[in-house]
Amino acid sequence: MFGVVMVRELYPTELNNPYNCGIFYFIEGYVCGRLVMNVFGMGVDTMLQCFVADEEINGQVGEHTPYELTAFLAAQGKKLKEEMGQEVPDEKKEDPDDD
Repeated sequence: MFGVVMVRELYPTELNNPYNCGIFYFIEGYVCGRLVMNVFGMGVDTMLQCFVADEEINGQVGEHTPYELTAFLAAQGKKLKEEMGQEVPDEKKEDPDDD
């Protein structure tokens, strides 16, 4: 929409129909958006495959998993066990004064 207004103001007598430019802008924006989202999707898929491979190789959440993701997975695992009615073991918190 902005492209049509801009072309109409810049070239008021040179163009017969500025809406053709608007259609071209739309097509160009759509193609560029699809290309960017394809690259983004491929990156997300690659990270997911690497995470799953790391988990399969180590038999648990791997050593290359970021701390934030490890904490998230632990919290989600507890929540899933609670929803399924399984017993969730309590975490032992060490008291620094026990030394």
